[in-house]
Amino acid sequence: MGCGGSTQKPQTDKASPKKSGRDEGLEADAAAGVGNKKEDGALADNRQDGSDVAADAASGREKHFRYPLQKEVKAEGGRLFLFSMFGDLAAPLTGLTIATRDENGVVHAVQWTDAMIAQQQKSKKIEKLTPAAFWRALASSMGKTGDVKVSKDGSKVEISLRSKSSASTTLAVELQKQGSDWSHTFRYFAQPFVKCHQAKTAKLVDLEPEVKAKLLKKEASFTAAEAAALTFDISLRSLQATLAPFEREARAARGRVEKMESKITQMTRQLSQIQEGGLTSLDKLYAAPEPTDAVDPEMLPMDGWDRWNYDAKPLYGTKLVHVAWTLFQHYNLVDHFSLNPRQFKNFWCAVEKQYRENAFHNSSRAIEVMITTHCIISTLGFGKFPGKEDGKVTLSPEDLLAVLIAAGIIDLDHRGLDNSCLVKGKEFLSTFYSDLFVLEQNRLTATFELLENEHLNLLAPLEAELKKDVRDTLVEILYMKANAKMQTMAEKLVDFKEKLSQGINASDWAKKDDVRLALTMALRIADVSIWAKDKEIHTTRLEKLVEEFYVQGDVEVSRGFTCSAFMDSCWTADRTRHTIDFPKGQVQIIETAVAPLLETMQQILPEFAAVAACAEENRRYWVSQNDMTSSQQGHTRSTLQKTLAELPKLVGETADGSALLIALASPDTSSIYLCGATEAEVYFSGYDEEQLTALGGSPSDIIDGIAEDMAAAPNLAPTDDGRLALDLGGKKLTLEKGSAAHVTFLLKASQSFIRLRGYSKEKDVDAEVEEAQKHAQKLKPTLVQLEDELRVCRYCIEFCKEREGKLRQEVVRLESDLGEVGGSVAGEDIVACVRNPLAAPLPVGVTRVPDCRDIDQEMFKIVKSKWDPWVEGEQYDPDTHLFANAIRPYTTSEFAQVTETLRDDKRQQIWTLINNIDEWDFDVFALQKCMSGSYTHEGLANQPNGGSLFITCYALFYKYGFMRKFNMCEKTVINWLSMVEAGYHPNPYHNSMHAADVLHVSHYILKRGELIEKCKASDENVFCTLFAACVHDYNHPGINNAFHVKTQNYLAILWNDRSVNENIHASSVFELMRLDRFNILAGFDPAKKNELREMIVELVLGTDMGLHAQILSRFKKKLEGNPRDDVKLALTMAVKMADISNCGRPQKLYHGWCHQIVDEFYMQGDRERLMGLAVSPFMDRYTTVISKGQTAFMNYIVVPLFECMGEFLPKMQHATELIEQNKYFWQEHEDY
Repeated sequence: MGCGGSTQKPQTDKASPKKSGRDEGLEADAAAGVGNKKEDGALADNRQDGSDVAADAASGREKHFRYPLQKEVKAEGGRLFLFSMFGDLAAPLTGLTIATRDENGVVHAVQWTDAMIAQQQKSKKIEKLTPAAFWRALASSMGKTGDVKVSKDGSKVEISLRSKSSASTTLAVELQKQGSDWSHTFRYFAQPFVKCHQAKTAKLVDLEPEVKAKLLKKEASFTAAEAAALTFDISLRSLQATLAPFEREARAARGRVEKMESKITQMTRQLSQIQEGGLTSLDKLYAAPEPTDAVDPEMLPMDGWDRWNYDAKPLYGTKLVHVAWTLFQHYNLVDHFSLNPRQFKNFWCAVEKQYRENAFHNSSRAIEVMITTHCIISTLGFGKFPGKEDGKVTLSPEDLLAVLIAAGIIDLDHRGLDNSCLVKGKEFLSTFYSDLFVLEQNRLTATFELLENEHLNLLAPLEAELKKDVRDTLVEILYMKANAKMQTMAEKLVDFKEKLSQGINASDWAKKDDVRLALTMALRIADVSIWAKDKEIHTTRLEKLVEEFYVQGDVEVSRGFTCSAFMDSCWTADRTRHTIDFPKGQVQIIETAVAPLLETMQQILPEFAAVAACAEENRRYWVSQNDMTSSQQGHTRSTLQKTLAELPKLVGETADGSALLIALASPDTSSIYLCGATEAEVYFSGYDEEQLTALGGSPSDIIDGIAEDMAAAPNLAPTDDGRLALDLGGKKLTLEKGSAAHVTFLLKASQSFIRLRGYSKEKDVDAEVEEAQKHAQKLKPTLVQLEDELRVCRYCIEFCKEREGKLRQEVVRLESDLGEVGGSVAGEDIVACVRNPLAAPLPVGVTRVPDCRDIDQEMFKIVKSKWDPWVEGEQYDPDTHLFANAIRPYTTSEFAQVTETLRDDKRQQIWTLINNIDEWDFDVFALQKCMSGSYTHEGLANQPNGGSLFITCYALFYKYGFMRKFNMCEKTVINWLSMVEAGYHPNPYHNSMHAADVLHVSHYILKRGELIEKCKASDENVFCTLFAACVHDYNHPGINNAFHVKTQNYLAILWNDRSVNENIHASSVFELMRLDRFNILAGFDPAKKNELREMIVELVLGTDMGLHAQILSRFKKKLEGNPRDDVKLALTMAVKMADISNCGRPQKLYHGWCHQIVDEFYMQGDRERLMGLAVSPFMDRYTTVISKGQTAFMNYIVVPLFECMGEFLPKMQHATELIEQNKYFWQEHEDY
């Protein structure tokens, strides 16, 4: 066996003392290549007579090929085969059988007699090898480095025979098909394994006791790891098969509940609006009267507020307005800014009302965070301001105002669910904020909404410039996970460390950007301060967090989701794993999130050393709790588990060889697994401690008895009821009929044993043990996840059934209430609700949701047939072949005939234009005119048969094969395209025609620009790019982001001034796709769907020109290395290039787009003038010189990006040349 066999050189034939176990190992493996010069030399017939040759062959075979050998071989095309070679099972040194078995159980085999073997050895290719060298080479081919090739069907085998003294030769063998019955697998794979095991185990007798014990211990370790991997593999297959129908049922149940909840929300909103005289939610927000229940603020004693470990629990229940008033007065902010006391109290009382009654994220925690922030600023040396000149960071009154407001709204409108839960649940907020930092963005939006009400506007007395400064600081420091640059907190901490590494002095901490960065860190410390307070405060606060987090876990389970992890730690919302995960999770949180923050802050504020010491004390406490838990778990290990932990793999067969049995410990050493086989069936059962005890006697003694009986000849016999009866260890056991998974279990066990016992070097055995352990560890998380998902699905189904009943009652009640006030239960006005949150009027002609019946079926049939023709004789089931359930394409011959002469001139023009889709001069203007008659405002507003965007996207989806590859529902895709095209406003520039143009250019960059090839982009990557290009300006209101921010309209407030239009585009289209008939991603599994959504959102947000310089800078840095490694960045650049590609197009197309964008700019300029605002640059129709604006745009925006992309994709350099031509036009027409 070589489980740590000899590491010494083999003895020569001159001296033959008795070999020790260490000298001999358990047997020299073929793969180890132990041989001698005589064996490897060429056969010299003039030196050896026939008897010498026979003796040489017998000696070589006995030395190298005494036992059956097996290995896995991957054939061409990736199919996996089990390959076996062995001699006659009754007389191992005679005959040779070669067999293959594929994954479906089909066996091919051939049996050679000694005469046939000798004939093979005399063939021209093999005759150069001595018989001994032949056997050595044949056995070596079964080692790790051996070369065996199997044909695709397993009927042919090529074995590479390597020799030290001659070139390697190939033994080609043709096998006969035996069939897929288990009897063939039993004969050619299972039975040989038993013989191998018996022979090799017999060799253990010759080993010294200590060597034998060491080897058996290593084999037990390997067996345990292998058992884990095999068990996990079996469980995975079983769970995957079991989980699928439960997932479908849970998804359907959850869908029914969500629809009913949506209906109830709509009815409740309608009822509320009727009862309140027609006021909308925006009316109530902006035009609400002054609150009458606001409490006058009072000064509170601040005793102890300046201590880090101040326990704010006595203040729980105190009004938030009192704490805020006390702190604002302490810092003299009320007088400094002349804050209105009525607005002050109204604002803070409104804030407190918007806090939800969560166990942890509530107004009481806001009080604690405000006091802790005060302590950091005032006591720990952080702040330098009037009255405190010894601080490190210079804080202006505006900074103090902003940070105290930020602390007070730290968890405003928190739902008691974290971001991951909101994203998984596809909550409206999650869709609205494109899954990006949902809670962080929402609390800012909620705050700014309050400030829009004149009675609540705390900042009203501030001048416009100061007000903007406070707002910007709020946005920066409250985006602790989504600051201005949309960085994570970890990335923000890296920036902070970089600042410190530069050795900045006190004057630097007066700069606004640095102050905001420092305030972000300070507020973050206050936010996570419960992990750095003394143990009593720490554990008390954690109890509330635990309570809330496990409520979230219950919600996730009820909805069929796996439980979320807290702050990326191992602590999850699964309350059943509290004892196991909670202590470790607290250690991880402190080590990865809290300690690095405090250590960094200590570099400028040594006072934080005491705070860090508190965190370290808490960390040690949780380490001790974790050790105690582990220790308790260790003490509970039974004697049986200890016995099983030292149990090697046991193998036995009946006296007549008609049945075999394998025994090994379960992965957790709580059970013994028994896998039996006869020529007819495979059987499997596991016996745990309770079951073994029920048999009578000590479980450990029973295991010992099983081992003794299996070393002899176990008594196995099939029963009449289809089971296998065993008489082992003096006990009667039975095995149940197994499955295909248990066949795999048996074969894997045999193969690994043969490989392991063959090693002669201890390091090879150690490597196998390590590999098996790694494989088991790799499978375990997946298994745990699947088990959780199955449990969650079952609970979700039960919960949804109960929930449905309650919701039906609620619907009946609301219908009755609506009837009494004269309301009606209207259906969802989808077009209105997804166009934009301001309910902008619909385009002319769009009066209902388009569907797949509204298009020119014949035209789209022709387009589809070009790339996905009907295969003659192929049957399409519309329920399974979703990609072809709306339009039946032509066959290739029909297509050729139809397109040879299209009778309809309009279709002929469209067809000609679509055939030009791979060219840079693809004319969207002409295509739009053919599709809808015009590309004017009216033509874009009324496209009954679809427009340029519809047909371009439809064509590309089939050209790239997405429809078939992803089995996308064609009806849904057509509905989605209809709705997306209708959702583009008929703006002069940002319209569906522009989307079609960007879509085409993105395709050109991917294909003709060779970005796909350069970055090895997957089908999913390409799909996301085209999807993003298609929707990148969906629902565009015709004004730019600067206008939103300048006017502080509701959309700017909703998205906190960040990428406002781009957020509209992304959130609107995914809100649309919440409806099944528009959800083109429905066919992807949830994990893949989330992955696609994340990439699409990033690509759409990347089109924000406000992020242009940042993205271009990142790409330039990548160009210094290898940008192909960052596929997402490369694809972002592709969509950006397409979005501003007009300047690099042929002059006719460029001028068309130039006029369109200028018209839209002038329309915005007119709006600004009417509102009394300064007209934006290049948007004043009375003063703008187009040539200057266009030239500047090309020089500063377009050319740098195109040059970068041209360097990355040489096939795109021609676009830069066209830019120069277009610039030359403006040089000739400077006054235009």
